[in-house]
Amino acid sequence: LPDAPHQPMGYLGADLTAVGGDTPAYRVTKLFPGDGFDLAARSPLLTPGIDIKVGDHILAVSGHRVRVNQDLQQLLIGTAGQAITLTVNDRPSFDGAREVTVTPLSSEYQARYYDWVASRVRYIREQGGETLGYVHIPNMGMGGLGEFGKHYYPNLNRDGMIYDVRFNGGGFIDAM
Repeated sequence: LPDAPHQPMGYLGADLTAVGGDTPAYRVTKLFPGDGFDLAARSPLLTPGIDIKVGDHILAVSGHRVRVNQDLQQLLIGTAGQAITLTVNDRPSFDGAREVTVTPLSSEYQARYYDWVASRVRYIREQGGETLGYVHIPNMGMGGLGEFGKHYYPNLNRDGMIYDVRFNGGGFIDAM
């Protein structure tokens, strides 16, 4: 088979919903903030000075108006790591819209992973109270050891700890 050219996809680190009407747009329904330790896994829409928040609308990508019958990701093909412009507004209208420059991520995996872990921490706090800690160990490699240390030590004062190894990818660190 011939090799297909690879086009690096760009990602905005956000959940978006198509909004029809007179001015098609994509409404920001969720932003992925990362975890504070890994700024490369934070939504580029949260870059200081961009001022995009949940509820805002994306009207155009690099001057190309969005369409609700076209996946927004199609406009982000080949944009990973490159500065692009977004036309945004707090409502689906070009009246009063502004342009911002962002650099799309090459992957949202880590941002979405950090959001999932944060949701598990919230769940444990709601269901078990402040006396329980939670640590997810994603793998038994250096990344997993880093995640363990990041969440284990702040929870040492808890009465109990939940160690979650679901989806653990394995690795080389022993059972320490």
